[in-house]
Amino acid sequence: MEPAKRVVVCGGGVIGVCTAYYLSKKGAAVTIVEKTSIACAASGKAGGFLALDWCDGGSVSPLARASFNLHRILADELNGEVLYGYRPVTTLSLRITETTSSSTSTSRTESNRTLPPWVNGPAKGSKTIGTPETTAQVHPQLFTKTLASKAVEDYGVQVVIGKVVAVETAESATKTVVLENGGQIEADAVVLALGPWTSKLPLVDSSFPVYGLKANSIVLQPRDPDVFTPHALFLSYFPAEGNGDNPLDPEVYPRPTAGEVYICGMSAEAEVPDDPESVLPVPESIAVLRRVAGVVSSHLGGGFAEVKAEQACFLPCSDDDLPIIGELPGVKGCYVATGHSCWGILNGPATGAAVSELVMDGSSEIVDIGPFSPASYLKLATIRVKARPLIRHRRHDSNTRTSLDRAELKKAVVYPAAYLSTAAGRACLLACFMSGTKPNYLGVQKNRPGLALCPATNNLEGRGSKNPVSREEAIKELLTVIESTKTGNSTPKVAEKRDDYIRVEYECPILGFVDDVEFWFPAGSKSVVEYRSASRIGNFDFDMNRKRIKRVLLGSEFARLGGYSIEFFPSSLFGYCKRAELALAVLYLNKAEARDKICRAIQYGSKFLSNGEPGTAQNVDKTTSLVVQGRSLTIFMLLLAQMLLGPHFH
Repeated sequence: MEPAKRVVVCGGGVIGVCTAYYLSKKGAAVTIVEKTSIACAASGKAGGFLALDWCDGGSVSPLARASFNLHRILADELNGEVLYGYRPVTTLSLRITETTSSSTSTSRTESNRTLPPWVNGPAKGSKTIGTPETTAQVHPQLFTKTLASKAVEDYGVQVVIGKVVAVETAESATKTVVLENGGQIEADAVVLALGPWTSKLPLVDSSFPVYGLKANSIVLQPRDPDVFTPHALFLSYFPAEGNGDNPLDPEVYPRPTAGEVYICGMSAEAEVPDDPESVLPVPESIAVLRRVAGVVSSHLGGGFAEVKAEQACFLPCSDDDLPIIGELPGVKGCYVATGHSCWGILNGPATGAAVSELVMDGSSEIVDIGPFSPASYLKLATIRVKARPLIRHRRHDSNTRTSLDRAELKKAVVYPAAYLSTAAGRACLLACFMSGTKPNYLGVQKNRPGLALCPATNNLEGRGSKNPVSREEAIKELLTVIESTKTGNSTPKVAEKRDDYIRVEYECPILGFVDDVEFWFPAGSKSVVEYRSASRIGNFDFDMNRKRIKRVLLGSEFARLGGYSIEFFPSSLFGYCKRAELALAVLYLNKAEARDKICRAIQYGSKFLSNGEPGTAQNVDKTTSLVVQGRSLTIFMLLLAQMLLGPHFH
């Protein structure tokens, strides 16, 4: 009998605990490593709202639907109604306009049968946006701790309190989890479920720009909890001192556990501290939430409810509002599950089940997690611009779930100069002047051996003697030419060298641009050398990659070596779709739309990878509206850069 697979789950929040639970049910020997305590961060301070169909229309929909149903199953298995307050709820949206005299509610201004009797403030426009069949709630901390206890007691999961500082690898595979106190835990697989702290690990670092959205909340203990019915409220709240154009969006959840009422809102991006327990709420935000409570219901006003908690937590968010779930490229046995934003409690079970199948079986059957793959994320990582969605709160209206107003794109295209004065515009321009990091797809590909993203557009036959020289002689001559060739003042550096493969980095001394140039000598009787030259980042190279290749190959003795055929490939990916316009498109398309259109556009006429499998990009829509419109902004930025930096800019 084979020994159980040793899996270390880093993070004791809802994602990590759900993953550990389902892994242990599949027979893995699981260890949870948590810095402080189970559910100490967002999983202990979130609202616990569940919705079946609020993510419909996007990539998260299958995950959300599967997870909503798993919550029902777990509630039956774990006696969730009693242990962690699982119950179906009716969900309402309503508008409340505060007046100077409505700091404590006395009577409602609208007679509406959909309003529960405890909502006696100035409420209007009440609508039912969720029924007991489609919305529910849990107490997130109790849910997470109940599931963790079940995993420990029934399936032997171990919980270790300690801070993870590194994941050591050997031969590109996970080996050991290193703790701050010097302890080490050997592992066959590691799951990183550290929420916004995931990006702080050296193994992940800046590969995944997961950031924290700080959400404030209060928990009230009303004097008469029996008046509160199973309803969840999503408010458009207009403060008395406001201008009426920018309502707040607090959420109110009465809980059956201890008869408490949870109210949250007032979220903003903030720096994530090292210690989850050091997160403190913003006093001004807490004051507003307490005022909201009293306006919504007199039962929550001063003298009628005790404040049990004033708290804050960090929701782990990604730039495109999608979670990141899957195996890290280039690190066998290391998986990541983070970036769930405000839907972490909802999507915890399905994420855990999917990751457990991926770790144990090699693929996920319960739900397709391909759209959230770290590999797919990294393919676009170098063209992403750090721009935050304008609306991140949960609403039933799909229009409020879009990342950015598409009217902003029109501003960027029609008024490029004005747009560059904005933060997003400057970020887009900045994307043109960054050196970038080494792409993970460099090297000789396994399926249909060849260099990544490099189809032959035409062949240029080498000329010389009829008797071909050896591969060793050809490589020696190539290295000599590389070391003596400079283009645009870029200095060559041989970064990798094997018997059949060479990778050279050319770095611009002024701006730090780095271009990767690869040469591969396939084995076999045919004497061929394939090459690929592409910039890591930036929107245009002023034909520098093509000039470099021409100088190295066509203008050197190497090109005249007998019998060698040079496979002539496009010098840069940017001949088909420039990186700045891709960054612009990423800003204004959600990830589900962008991944397909942008990947196909950038790789038009090229071999490209889709979930690790080779494919061809045929019949690509080259007239995608965003791409075409984005060209005008791209050209403007190129001209601006050339004026600022002179003719040597490349």
